Amino acid sequence: MAAESITNSWLHGNPQFAVYSTETVLGNWSDEINAIDFNLNASSDEKREISMAADDNLQTKRSLFVQKPTEVELSLSEVNRTLVAAALHGSASTLTRSSATGETATMTLALGEWVQIVDANGKPVRHVDAAAIADKVEGTDFLTNEELGQIKALTAGGAGSKTVTWNLKAYGGYKYGVATQSAISFSVQMRLKDHATSVYYLMTIPKITVQASEAFKLINMDRQDIKFKGTVIKMPNRDLVEYEQLTLTA
Repeated sequence: MAAESITNSWLHGNPQFAVYSTETVLGNWSDEINAIDFNLNASSDEKREISMAADDNLQTKRSLFVQKPTEVELSLSEVNRTLVAAALHGSASTLTRSSATGETATMTLALGEWVQIVDANGKPVRHVDAAAIADKVEGTDFLTNEELGQIKALTAGGAGSKTVTWNLKAYGGYKYGVATQSAISFSVQMRLKDHATSVYYLMTIPKITVQASEAFKLINMDRQDIKFKGTVIKMPNRDLVEYEQLTLTA
């Protein structure tokens, strides 16, 4: 049987996350993700009755500890798109576009400046191919930034009102909504090993509601860690935190 003492414990493990799409509907589990820190803080507030009598003035007559909500803090060095979206206080959705040829628009090109190609709704068009202007030569009269969908006139003849044609490249990916949610809810489970005692644990938190605890660094000189802070939520028929010490047997 595993030792009762966990003195000098040194726990290691990688958490898995599943996101709640509603208050009670839980999605599928992620792969195990590398966590730098994962902290639970179960604390209480002390309420005191203070004596105002002359012989024991300001002494504590009674003390009561009232449990506070259990807080969680975690720092992740490896994330999936769902956690990136959570760090941006948003969500991730599938993004697809089919290829198309012969797209056209009349644009006013500016000499030496990038002008954005836009669709009929005024939305920027990205990832274009084979942009062309009648009687003008790409690389001499104009340049195209295909990824951003922008055109720059290089000569006076290339500037002004021009009819531009282009093809659309097909792509697939994900679109991140930003600042669309104030918080996000997960379920977390983690296999843990104490390297000091070789004891195994399994921890499950049925639900936590968190928000990003620091800015998401879009440009960063160092590795981007994602940090969350929030509260453990009590779910019906589940413990607040399920923490089991395991002894594997044949």
